[in-house]
Amino acid sequence: MRGRGAKRREDVQTCPQCGGRGQVAFQQGFFTIARPCGRCSGKGRIIAHPCPECRGQGQVRAERTLTVRIPAGVDEGTRMRLSGEGEAAPEGGSPGDLYVVLHVRPHETFRREGEHLLSEAVISIPTAVLGGKLRVPTIDGETELAVEAGTESGHVVRLSGKGAPRLEGGGRGDHFVTLVVQVPARLSPEQREHYQKLAELEGSEAPDRGLFNRVKDIFG
Repeated sequence: MRGRGAKRREDVQTCPQCGGRGQVAFQQGFFTIARPCGRCSGKGRIIAHPCPECRGQGQVRAERTLTVRIPAGVDEGTRMRLSGEGEAAPEGGSPGDLYVVLHVRPHETFRREGEHLLSEAVISIPTAVLGGKLRVPTIDGETELAVEAGTESGHVVRLSGKGAPRLEGGGRGDHFVTLVVQVPARLSPEQREHYQKLAELEGSEAPDRGLFNRVKDIFG
């Protein structure tokens, strides 16, 4: 009956041993000592006819599935509070809250550091030397990235405002793309010829604009 553990309202009776006080007193020398009533366990009342469903406990175990809305910007270990979805309170009182701890599954492309996202993009040696444009994935879809001439492997490019949303609001973080220059493990005869020409140019002339143009002609 509404968490009281009784079949009917009149089945909840005042404990005859403590008179509803929940305590019994006894004399020990010059002192009067009170202790919880053994009949009602300190509740001050007893249940004459317990509820058959809960057996007088006032609670029953049950499972149910909740749909939880995940706000943008949550991170590993974020705790979400679901008010009133926790353990039931005794005597039909208001239930507590349920706390859900979120664990973020690792992504194959992006890594996260707070509000910022990190990823890598592979570029060829000609693109690193001559510069160019590159399509890179972001959480908003692909975007075009400009690669400057003379880019070294490990160079980081910042995509402002392309990171994760801030949980408390106020915009988004940034996306940092690390450019990795790919060195071919095997060369075709034509590729070997091009790289051989480049090696000869580097050995014979100081790097100037004329050399840059000839490198551009080699790689097309």
